[in-house]
Amino acid sequence: MVDLIIYIKTLKQFYKLKQFKKETDVIKSFEVLFEVIENEYLLTYSICGDISEIIIPVIEYIPKSYKRHDELWKTTCFELFLGSKKHRKYIEVNLSSDYKYNIYSFDDYRSNMKEERSMILKSIKNNIAKQKLTLNYILKSKKVININDLRFNITAVIKYKNQKIEYWAINHNKEKADFHDFYSFTKFN
Repeated sequence: MVDLIIYIKTLKQFYKLKQFKKETDVIKSFEVLFEVIENEYLLTYSICGDISEIIIPVIEYIPKSYKRHDELWKTTCFELFLGSKKHRKYIEVNLSSDYKYNIYSFDDYRSNMKEERSMILKSIKNNIAKQKLTLNYILKSKKVININDLRFNITAVIKYKNQKIEYWAINHNKEKADFHDFYSFTKFN
């Protein structure tokens, strides 16, 4: 009898997001816990500050299933960009606090955008308090994730009640806020 041993590489790391251009003093800290386990991505966004000043999309009831929506980035939106070291294709994930989401794939920089169906939103949990907003998302991929090839950027668009918008990310291009800039993607340390 032969025992089959499967080794699953799990990665877990905290990241501090930075503003591209400071528009307000509302957010005091913005951290994201990013985990990759087998074929799932787990993201926990934590914002500390005066949360009442941020436009946070909410709904009265939790839906039985999550619906895809376009243009979520026009208000407060949490994002994940996933790519490979080997080619220019990448995926953009848009997540909202009101249980809406969408996932797009690109063949190259902002090129040939289409809905990506190999990944779905599995779970959302929100905790909105006066001084802290915590959002937990689990994304499930039909493909096993090759950690050694993975490049990514965790980002967010934060819209305030005064209509100002800030762009937050692990890394920014120095010239403009452009989450699609492949050179701002990073890898697990």
